[in-house]
Amino acid sequence: MTPRRTIIGVDAGGTKTIARIAAIDGDHCIAVLGEGRAGSGNPRSVGGGQALQNIERAIQLAWAQSQQQRCIADCIVLGIAGGGGDEFESRLANWLRRDAIARTIQSVADYRLIVPAAFGTEIGVGVVAGTGSVAFGNDGQGNSAVVGGWGYLFGDEGSAFAVGRAGLMAATRCADGRGPQTELVPELHRFWETREPAEWKQRVYESLSPREAIAGLAPVVIQTAGCGDRVSMGILDNAASDLCDMIMSVVGRLGFAGGGYSLAIAGGLLVGVERLRERVIDQLRHQGLAPGAVVSVEEPVAGAIALAALLVATPSAGQDKCGGTQQ
Repeated sequence: MTPRRTIIGVDAGGTKTIARIAAIDGDHCIAVLGEGRAGSGNPRSVGGGQALQNIERAIQLAWAQSQQQRCIADCIVLGIAGGGGDEFESRLANWLRRDAIARTIQSVADYRLIVPAAFGTEIGVGVVAGTGSVAFGNDGQGNSAVVGGWGYLFGDEGSAFAVGRAGLMAATRCADGRGPQTELVPELHRFWETREPAEWKQRVYESLSPREAIAGLAPVVIQTAGCGDRVSMGILDNAASDLCDMIMSVVGRLGFAGGGYSLAIAGGLLVGVERLRERVIDQLRHQGLAPGAVVSVEEPVAGAIALAALLVATPSAGQDKCGGTQQ
């Protein structure tokens, strides 16, 4: 009889870190035993030291909730927001080995958790549209593709930042008299509690994070679009087109035919906005590249557990794969 194995999955995201402890029995059934949550695990947002502390805290809380005696897990998979970087990866690997967290260690870019979270396998296409955006895929034949993920300065098309920025620009153009009328102007005044458009500059440039301030305007655009504002509706349609282009690029690079792939979607903007989600799928269908299945992922940490389960089921599971986040 195959002994029960213990695995750990961690989603070290930009705003929070979630860790789960799970057990795999002889029939390969996975049972989650405990979950822990802590602050951001993104070293580029909070610094490497704080990110490590938050990851460690989340794992500790997961063990505590499991009510199991803590042991060396067979495998741990960590999805790291922001890619981590070589210095952080080295510190992470050293800590995991020193404290004997698991026999097998693998860290990946956090977006790579989405497809296994949805389908239990790495095969498929995923797209994330939250504050930022990225699309990626794996064909199961050793080929993978990543599109986007360039960051807000020269990328992040179809993201909350892109939608918020487009909404703010439309409102400023309207206020200047060089753009079409839009309800975004009064809605931004209401949201920011301002009276004059000139005050918007302070709300952005004097904020702790201008990027977050602009991304925070996406709900305003979404609400205004829902009320029939044509400018806002156009912004969401453009975001859908950008996300569709990213998915199509991944599909084309991997040689997937229409209906020959499954699509996992994640991120607060794409999962939470039905109009945007439907427009993306409609455009894929119009191009003859509609996915065979579409699954929304709200807890990417499930993908870390799925990847850990796949690792312990293979002969290479004993290999240490930490020390360089897979992009």
